[in-house]
Amino acid sequence: MRLSDFGIRQKLYFGFGAVVLILALLLGSAYTNLSRLDEANGWNNHTHEVIAETQFLLESLLNMETGERGFALTGDEASLAPLGAGQTAFKTHLAKTRSLTADNPQQQERLARLEQAQAEWFANAVQPVLKLRRAAADQAGLEAVLAFEKAGKGRAGMDSMRALLNDIGGAEQSLLEQRARDALALQRLTNNTLLFGGLLAVGLAMLLARMLSRAIVPPLEQAVAIARQVAAGDLSGTIRADSRDETGQMMQALADMKQSLLNIVGEVRKGTDTIATATGEIARGNQDLSARTEQQASSLEETASSMEELTGTVRQNADNARAANQLASAASDVARKGGAVVSQVVGTMDAIKTSSSNVVDIIGVIDSIAFQTNILALNAAVEAARAGEQGRGFAVVATEVRNLAQRSATAAKEIKALIDDSVSKVEDGSRLVNQAGETMAELVASVERVTTIIEDIASASSQQIGGIEQINAAITQMDTVTQQNAALVEQAAAAAEALQEQASNQSQVVSVFRLDEAMMAHAAARRPAAPRPSAAIAGRSAPARKALAARAATEARSAPARRAAHPEAEARRKTAATSKSTADDWEEF
Repeated sequence: MRLSDFGIRQKLYFGFGAVVLILALLLGSAYTNLSRLDEANGWNNHTHEVIAETQFLLESLLNMETGERGFALTGDEASLAPLGAGQTAFKTHLAKTRSLTADNPQQQERLARLEQAQAEWFANAVQPVLKLRRAAADQAGLEAVLAFEKAGKGRAGMDSMRALLNDIGGAEQSLLEQRARDALALQRLTNNTLLFGGLLAVGLAMLLARMLSRAIVPPLEQAVAIARQVAAGDLSGTIRADSRDETGQMMQALADMKQSLLNIVGEVRKGTDTIATATGEIARGNQDLSARTEQQASSLEETASSMEELTGTVRQNADNARAANQLASAASDVARKGGAVVSQVVGTMDAIKTSSSNVVDIIGVIDSIAFQTNILALNAAVEAARAGEQGRGFAVVATEVRNLAQRSATAAKEIKALIDDSVSKVEDGSRLVNQAGETMAELVASVERVTTIIEDIASASSQQIGGIEQINAAITQMDTVTQQNAALVEQAAAAAEALQEQASNQSQVVSVFRLDEAMMAHAAARRPAAPRPSAAIAGRSAPARKALAARAATEARSAPARRAAHPEAEARRKTAATSKSTADDWEEF
């Protein structure tokens, strides 16, 4: 929400309240910083206490070391008083130091190490010296004590405890220095806050005073100027109420008063502008419609020529499809006959294969007879040899018979080899013939599928011829619509001319009023000039225009009948019309 949306009383409250708020913030910041400084001082005192306790711890250790060395030198039990007092004081100050550094884990760890180091020092360096000194009755005992001291255990323990105390004191000193730096920074922040806050309060007070004066005085001056302008009869100015306060309400009242004066003139001017714009749009639409009508006529001529060529091509495709269908049917018959012949060949090859198997069996029988004859001839030769001279002639005959049997066996084996080879070739031929039969079956199926596809092509060509005839009817209807559009162009031109004359008369009537020139110039720039009707249209007489209108009305009445005769073409025309842009709506004027 803007400052100008508040009332004058609220603006005054806001201005003085902002200054008071800044002063309160400055006081609160100063009080907070002082509290933090006081808290920092308290922590510094706490740190000083911790440092003092570390000094007390060191003093207690020194007292214990003094008592131990005094007893080692003198052997007097009274010299052990500082040792006992130092040990008691060490425990007391260690407990207090732990209490003071309870919020610091690192210091607690150092104190634990210090306590452990003190216990180890007392056990490993002090108590052995006390035992050795109490047991020393002569010079040899004293030398043992001196040798133990020279070993350096006591000194090493004291050095480690001093180092721990130095670490504890150094850490506290670092905290003290850090708090000192923080306190100095906080003090500087407090001073800067008071300084810059005071300057900000003064600057804001001056800024608020300027803002209040600019929010109150200019609207009053503008209201006086507008009242004088309206009193002089000038209604061209613009009144804007930029705020919601009393001055804004006054400006809004002046704007309402001026608007009531502008309503009558504005309505008349609005009507004039509307008529002028409408006439310009109508004239431009007529020009566009005339150009599209001419283009449509040319496109219709080209479409008609293309449709004639397409019709001839489709018919030729249909004839070719029918011829191809006949050829495919003939090829299918030939393929079926070839398949039957191949089936017969397969049967013949099977018969040849069976006969060859029988011949092999017969050759086997002949081979067996030749083998038996050979055995008989051998037996006869043996018997002839036993007979001596009487069986010599019989032996010659047996030898010849044996030779004939061997030649018969050899011939039978050769014939069997030839028959086996023939059987193998017959089997190969039978397998090839079977493959040829399968191929012929696939060929027959392919030819039948081709025949089916060609029949589908022929059917589609017939359907295309029907669709082309519907397209020809639609083109005829488009030609009729083009003629109707030409008549409507004539009517629209005459109406645009009359409207343009009426707009000129109204412009002369409202020109006596003095309105906003910038607004009128902007409206004139947006309103295109209405073109004059063409010479051919303007040159026609009123009777000619009436005749054209009558012809257009007659064609419009006959259009429903034509649309009923061609419902599909009408549906396609409506679909195409709905997809056109807004600029093409003049075609349906």
